[in-house]
Amino acid sequence: MKRLVLVLMTMVMLTAVIVPVMAQEVTPTPGSVADTEFSVEAFRRVNVRSGPGVRYTRIGVLNNGDSADITGRADETNSWLRIDFNGQEGWVSINIVEVNGDPDAAPIVEPGPNATLRTTAAQTAAASARTVTVVTRVNANMRATSEVTSDVVGVIPFGTQLEPTARTANNGRLRLTYNGVTGWVATGLVNITGGNINTLPVAE
Repeated sequence: MKRLVLVLMTMVMLTAVIVPVMAQEVTPTPGSVADTEFSVEAFRRVNVRSGPGVRYTRIGVLNNGDSADITGRADETNSWLRIDFNGQEGWVSINIVEVNGDPDAAPIVEPGPNATLRTTAAQTAAASARTVTVVTRVNANMRATSEVTSDVVGVIPFGTQLEPTARTANNGRLRLTYNGVTGWVATGLVNITGGNINTLPVAE
Protein backbone atom coordinates (compact mmCIF):
# COMPACT_ATOMS: atom_id res chain seq x y z
CA MET A 1 0.00 0.00 0.00
CA LYS A 2 2.81 2.42 0.90
CA ARG A 3 4.52 1.58 -2.37
CA LEU A 4 1.36 2.46 -4.34
CA VAL A 5 1.04 5.79 -2.51
CA LEU A 6 4.67 6.64 -3.35
CA VAL A 7 4.09 5.88 -7.04
CA LEU A 8 0.98 8.07 -7.13
CA MET A 9 2.76 10.96 -5.39
CA THR A 10 5.66 10.73 -7.87
CA MET A 11 3.26 10.87 -10.83
CA VAL A 12 1.49 13.93 -9.37
CA MET A 13 4.81 15.74 -8.91
CA LEU A 14 5.93 14.95 -12.47
CA THR A 15 2.62 16.19 -13.85
CA ALA A 16 2.96 19.44 -11.91
CA VAL A 17 6.38 20.08 -13.50
CA ILE A 18 5.61 18.98 -17.08
CA VAL A 19 2.28 20.78 -17.60
CA PRO A 20 3.62 24.35 -17.11
CA VAL A 21 6.56 23.63 -19.41
CA MET A 22 4.25 22.33 -22.16
CA ALA A 23 2.00 25.35 -21.71
CA GLN A 24 4.95 27.68 -22.28
CA GLU A 25 6.09 25.87 -25.43
CA VAL A 26 2.77 26.15 -27.27
CA THR A 27 2.22 29.90 -26.72
CA PRO A 28 1.30 31.17 -30.22
CA THR A 29 2.82 34.22 -31.89
CA PRO A 30 0.02 36.64 -32.81
CA GLY A 31 -0.37 37.50 -36.51
CA SER A 32 -2.08 40.34 -38.34
CA VAL A 33 -5.81 40.41 -37.54
CA ALA A 34 -8.43 42.64 -39.16
CA ASP A 35 -10.70 44.78 -37.00
CA THR A 36 -13.64 44.80 -39.44
CA GLU A 37 -15.36 42.39 -41.80
CA PHE A 38 -14.23 44.46 -44.82
CA SER A 39 -10.83 42.88 -45.09
CA VAL A 40 -8.39 40.66 -46.93
CA GLU A 41 -7.11 37.30 -45.73
CA ALA A 42 -3.91 35.68 -46.91
CA PHE A 43 -4.12 32.07 -48.05
CA ARG A 44 -0.35 31.95 -48.54
CA ARG A 45 2.63 34.19 -47.87
CA VAL A 46 1.80 37.59 -49.37
CA ASN A 47 4.16 40.51 -49.91
CA VAL A 48 2.86 43.83 -48.60
CA ARG A 49 4.21 46.78 -50.59
CA SER A 50 4.49 50.52 -50.01
CA GLY A 51 2.51 51.25 -53.18
CA PRO A 52 0.16 49.56 -55.67
CA GLY A 53 2.51 47.44 -57.75
CA VAL A 54 5.52 45.18 -57.70
CA ARG A 55 7.67 48.17 -58.64
CA TYR A 56 7.20 49.46 -55.08
CA THR A 57 9.34 48.39 -52.13
CA ARG A 58 8.20 45.59 -49.83
CA ILE A 59 7.39 46.66 -46.28
CA GLY A 60 6.42 43.26 -44.85
CA VAL A 61 4.39 40.10 -45.36
CA LEU A 62 1.04 38.58 -44.49
CA ASN A 63 1.40 34.93 -43.59
CA ASN A 64 -1.20 32.25 -44.29
CA GLY A 65 -4.30 33.07 -42.23
CA ASP A 66 -3.35 36.68 -41.48
CA SER A 67 -5.97 39.35 -42.22
CA ALA A 68 -6.03 43.14 -42.56
CA ASP A 69 -8.66 45.83 -43.05
CA ILE A 70 -9.19 47.25 -46.55
CA THR A 71 -8.85 51.04 -46.63
CA GLY A 72 -8.79 51.76 -50.37
CA ARG A 73 -8.03 50.60 -53.90
CA ALA A 74 -5.74 51.86 -56.65
CA ASP A 75 -8.29 52.07 -59.51
CA GLU A 76 -11.45 50.62 -60.99
CA THR A 77 -9.77 47.30 -61.79
CA ASN A 78 -9.31 46.58 -58.07
CA SER A 79 -6.01 44.91 -58.91
CA TRP A 80 -4.29 46.44 -55.86
CA LEU A 81 -5.94 47.06 -52.51
CA ARG A 82 -4.72 49.37 -49.76
CA ILE A 83 -4.76 47.81 -46.30
CA ASP A 84 -4.09 48.81 -42.71
CA PHE A 85 -0.86 46.91 -42.16
CA ASN A 86 -0.04 47.11 -38.46
CA GLY A 87 -0.98 50.79 -38.38
CA GLN A 88 0.73 51.79 -41.61
CA GLU A 89 -0.33 51.97 -45.24
CA GLY A 90 0.26 48.77 -47.20
CA TRP A 91 -0.79 47.45 -50.59
CA VAL A 92 -1.51 43.87 -51.69
CA SER A 93 -2.44 42.31 -55.02
CA ILE A 94 -6.07 41.16 -55.09
CA ASN A 95 -4.98 38.00 -56.93
CA ILE A 96 -3.23 36.48 -53.92
CA VAL A 97 -5.66 37.29 -51.10
CA GLU A 98 -9.20 36.34 -50.14
CA VAL A 99 -11.43 39.45 -50.11
CA ASN A 100 -14.18 39.71 -47.50
CA GLY A 101 -16.71 42.22 -48.84
CA ASP A 102 -17.13 44.10 -52.10
CA PRO A 103 -13.85 45.74 -53.21
CA ASP A 104 -15.88 48.25 -55.27
CA ALA A 105 -16.98 49.75 -51.96
CA ALA A 106 -13.43 50.89 -51.20
CA PRO A 107 -12.51 54.46 -52.20
CA ILE A 108 -10.02 54.96 -55.04
CA VAL A 109 -6.91 56.50 -53.46
CA GLU A 110 -3.43 57.59 -54.43
CA PRO A 111 -0.40 55.99 -52.79
CA GLY A 112 0.77 57.93 -49.75
CA PRO A 113 4.05 59.80 -49.16
CA ASN A 114 5.81 56.64 -47.95
CA ALA A 115 5.26 54.81 -51.25
CA THR A 116 8.77 54.16 -52.58
CA LEU A 117 9.72 52.82 -56.00
CA ARG A 118 12.38 50.16 -55.77
CA THR A 119 15.49 50.43 -57.94
CA THR A 120 16.64 47.23 -59.61
CA ALA A 121 20.20 46.55 -60.73
CA ALA A 122 19.07 46.80 -64.36
CA GLN A 123 17.50 50.22 -63.74
CA THR A 124 20.64 51.46 -62.03
CA ALA A 125 22.78 50.26 -64.93
CA ALA A 126 20.45 51.85 -67.46
CA ALA A 127 20.50 55.17 -65.63
CA SER A 128 24.27 55.03 -65.44
CA ALA A 129 24.49 54.34 -69.17
CA ARG A 130 22.31 57.38 -69.94
CA THR A 131 24.45 59.72 -67.80
CA VAL A 132 27.33 61.16 -69.83
CA THR A 133 30.45 61.95 -67.83
CA VAL A 134 33.77 63.41 -68.96
CA VAL A 135 37.13 64.14 -67.32
CA THR A 136 39.38 66.93 -68.52
CA ARG A 137 42.66 65.75 -70.07
CA VAL A 138 44.34 69.15 -69.60
CA ASN A 139 43.54 72.53 -68.10
CA ALA A 140 40.69 73.19 -70.53
CA ASN A 141 39.50 76.61 -71.65
CA MET A 142 35.73 77.01 -71.35
CA ARG A 143 34.28 79.48 -73.87
CA ALA A 144 31.11 81.52 -73.78
CA THR A 145 29.60 79.90 -76.90
CA SER A 146 30.31 76.96 -79.15
CA GLU A 147 32.30 79.24 -81.45
CA VAL A 148 36.06 78.63 -81.26
CA THR A 149 36.73 82.37 -81.22
CA SER A 150 34.30 83.22 -78.40
CA ASP A 151 35.53 84.63 -75.08
CA VAL A 152 37.09 82.34 -72.45
CA VAL A 153 34.82 82.38 -69.40
CA GLY A 154 36.81 79.97 -67.28
CA VAL A 155 39.47 77.27 -67.08
CA ILE A 156 38.58 73.77 -65.95
CA PRO A 157 41.54 72.09 -64.20
CA PHE A 158 43.03 68.83 -65.38
CA GLY A 159 41.29 65.72 -63.98
CA THR A 160 37.94 67.40 -63.27
CA GLN A 161 34.88 65.16 -63.79
CA LEU A 162 31.77 66.82 -65.20
CA GLU A 163 28.45 65.95 -66.82
CA PRO A 164 27.89 67.72 -70.15
CA THR A 165 24.36 68.91 -70.90
CA ALA A 166 24.57 69.43 -74.68
CA ARG A 167 26.76 69.03 -77.76
CA THR A 168 27.25 70.61 -81.15
CA ALA A 169 25.89 68.79 -84.20
CA ASN A 170 29.37 67.55 -85.17
CA ASN A 171 30.23 66.56 -81.56
CA GLY A 172 33.16 68.96 -81.70
CA ARG A 173 32.23 70.83 -78.52
CA LEU A 174 30.38 70.07 -75.28
CA ARG A 175 28.41 72.38 -73.01
CA LEU A 176 29.54 72.11 -69.40
CA THR A 177 28.98 73.88 -66.09
CA TYR A 178 31.94 74.44 -63.76
CA ASN A 179 31.89 76.50 -60.54
CA GLY A 180 28.49 77.88 -61.46
CA VAL A 181 29.60 79.06 -64.92
CA THR A 182 28.28 77.42 -68.09
CA GLY A 183 30.34 77.33 -71.26
CA TRP A 184 31.68 75.19 -74.07
CA VAL A 185 34.78 72.97 -74.18
CA ALA A 186 36.37 71.23 -77.14
CA THR A 187 35.58 67.51 -77.06
CA GLY A 188 39.24 66.73 -77.73
CA LEU A 189 40.17 68.22 -74.34
CA VAL A 190 38.19 65.65 -72.36
CA ASN A 191 37.99 61.90 -71.96
CA ILE A 192 34.47 60.44 -72.11
CA THR A 193 34.20 58.18 -69.04
CA GLY A 194 30.50 57.30 -69.08
CA GLY A 195 27.54 57.18 -71.43
CA ASN A 196 27.39 58.20 -75.08
CA ILE A 197 27.65 61.86 -76.11
CA ASN A 198 25.31 61.13 -79.03
CA THR A 199 22.49 60.88 -76.49
CA LEU A 200 22.99 64.54 -75.53
CA PRO A 201 20.72 67.17 -77.10
CA VAL A 202 22.22 69.25 -79.90
CA ALA A 203 22.64 72.96 -79.16
CA GLU A 204 24.72 75.72 -80.71
